Amino acid sequence: MKKDKKRMKPKIKTLDDVRDISLKIVDILVAEKYVKNCMDTDDDTEFAIQDIITDVLCRRLKIKND
Repeated sequence: MKKDKKRMKPKIKTLDDVRDISLKIVDILVAEKYVKNCMDTDDDTEFAIQDIITDVLCRRLKIKND
C-alpha cells in the first residue's frame, strides 16, 4: 500500500505551527506524568517546557521565534 506523502510530511512553516506542535508534546508529557500538570496553579513549568521545545524546533526548522 502506497503511503500518502502529504500525510507523512506535514508542512511546518510558521511559528504558530511550531507552537501547536510544542503544545501537543507538552500535553503528552503531562498525560504520561513526565511533567506536572500546572494548569490551575501559579507554577509555570509547563509553559517553560513548551517554550524550550518551541525554541529548539524553531532553530532546527529555521523559523523566526519572536
